[in-house]
Amino acid sequence: MRVAVKAIGTLKLDLGLGKFLILDSVYYILYMKRNLLYVSLLVKVSGFRLFIDYDGIKIYQGY
Repeated sequence: MRVAVKAIGTLKLDLGLGKFLILDSVYYILYMKRNLLYVSLLVKVSGFRLFIDYDGIKIYQGY
């Protein structure tokens, strides 16, 4: 299904413990009930690493 993008902007994602991730070119879609994160782009373009286990998802920057 196609939906309209209402706005494109920057989002400051709170990672906890005083850490934030700034995401550029974020799409705001009025009718989305959940947030989506393009993990592949986050890893390829921004150099982040993700670790997924039973405790959840951890995002690391750099090596």
